[in-house]
Amino acid sequence: MQTVELNSDNITDYEGVIPPDIAENIDRSCYHGIAVAGAGNKTVGGIIWKTSEIDDYGEEYASDIVWMNAADPDTGKAVLDVYTQIVRDSDVVRTSFELPCDEYETLIPVFKDKGFEISEGEGREIVVTVAKLKELKIAAKLIKIPGYINSLSAISEKDFKRGLIDCLYYVKRTFEPDMTKLPIDWYDGEISSFVLTDGECAGFLLVHKCSTGKYRVELLADWGPKSNKDLMYMIGYSLRKAFDICPDDTAVSIRRRDDATNKLAAFLFPRVKGKRCILGTRTE
Repeated sequence: MQTVELNSDNITDYEGVIPPDIAENIDRSCYHGIAVAGAGNKTVGGIIWKTSEIDDYGEEYASDIVWMNAADPDTGKAVLDVYTQIVRDSDVVRTSFELPCDEYETLIPVFKDKGFEISEGEGREIVVTVAKLKELKIAAKLIKIPGYINSLSAISEKDFKRGLIDCLYYVKRTFEPDMTKLPIDWYDGEISSFVLTDGECAGFLLVHKCSTGKYRVELLADWGPKSNKDLMYMIGYSLRKAFDICPDDTAVSIRRRDDATNKLAAFLFPRVKGKRCILGTRTE
């Protein structure tokens, strides 16, 4: 079998194999992937993972498998063997994954064979529609939103980058590992919003429009003097923009990556649950 490293130049060769909302990330610095070809150069498997630093010195990393595909168990084992060699040569000390049961159940024996501890639980991502968002009380309550809440399209790239750096400094939470490297146009300029306090950015609600048309909330944080109120104002502002722009059946996802986003999701969507997922961990 032949192994090919995935990159922005060849990722389109795998349309129909790799989900587009995952494939679009491959040129980000924290995403990595390989495809495996068998007889006749036909793709028979592949894997994509995301790495993040787990210390302050860039010496140890954690890996999160976000997609895997294999034509049969032997191919799955071969894919994981290649993956294992790559990550262990890249200072990765821990691998985990959270993959939908309905798509990955057949790979459970493969993961177990390669040393993963497997369990089952609710996934961290929840998905709702714009129609569901219109039912939120907060959408009706926020009649007047202050003028210092604006769409992201109104901020300069310089102030945007400065705001992200301030966010990392003041807000002690779990963020995307490459958050400060992503360009401003990664986020939807109208639905995303920010807080302007004393001429400086003091909060963001950043939303990315995925390749499939789904909107993904990637950051909600405020570090200004009225942070609790301004968080609600940003949500209300972005909701109104979404209602103006998006059809009712548009999907919106939120990943509950830490305690703050767990509480937010529980407040906004107390009865919405994530998919049942296979959860796996392994020390490298």
